[in-house]
Amino acid sequence: MRPMIALGLAVMMTAGVAAQTATVDPAVRQGIQQTWDGFVTALSQKDAAAIASAWTIDADHGGVVPDAQLRNGRAEIEAMWVAGLPGLPARVRHVTLRAVRLLRPDVALVDGTVESGPATSAGGLKMPTGREPFFAVMVKEGSRWLINATRMGAVVHDTQ
Repeated sequence: MRPMIALGLAVMMTAGVAAQTATVDPAVRQGIQQTWDGFVTALSQKDAAAIASAWTIDADHGGVVPDAQLRNGRAEIEAMWVAGLPGLPARVRHVTLRAVRLLRPDVALVDGTVESGPATSAGGLKMPTGREPFFAVMVKEGSRWLINATRMGAVVHDTQ
């Protein structure tokens, strides 16, 4: 009898969590998307300060690839962009949110992809379109959703 009760409770708890994570208020999703859209706009303008403003003051940013360096704090994240932006070729970018899950009303887990169009490097090298998956923890500060932690995956280039 006890195993059946435990199994029933586990099923009910799992169903409750699934129901909780399946639907996110469209306004929350829109607020999170606005942050990423602002990131893309600032990236196209090569504005390191505006890019870094998408992160919280105490955020961290890194990759899930070998030897990825972890940047701690908005200032280090901005410095990374200051160093990297001059060599970044112009290209159309878009962020697609694949999943958003609220842990609390002001904390969200986000799975997404930064999609980049084709480009030509300063040296004339043609660069294919690509997709870079990411995972982010985002927090709501005031009326704005900000990135508290990001982990970027390896870029997957399209072969066309």
